[in-house]
Amino acid sequence: MTIRIEATTLQAIKARAARGHREWVFWNDRGGRGFAARFSGEAVKAAMLATGTRRKFFTVAADGNVAGWRWSAGIRMLRNAAIGC
Repeated sequence: MTIRIEATTLQAIKARAARGHREWVFWNDRGGRGFAARFSGEAVKAAMLATGTRRKFFTVAADGNVAGWRWSAGIRMLRNAAIGC
């Protein structure tokens, strides 16, 4: 099970990713609240369902790089997670 935390800003998650040397997923739900979880298939699915098809979710790498993703990229991430990539 993926543990989600309520996050205030993307900057806070960047700092957490750098400290923990792990990749994170960050998203804002339709109500505008920010959430984050360590990168996993479950976290990507939660981000996709919360943001919908019209909004982006973000991955934050351990080195602080941020990438924005949409629904179609999330589908590819889920497929890769299912086969172990």
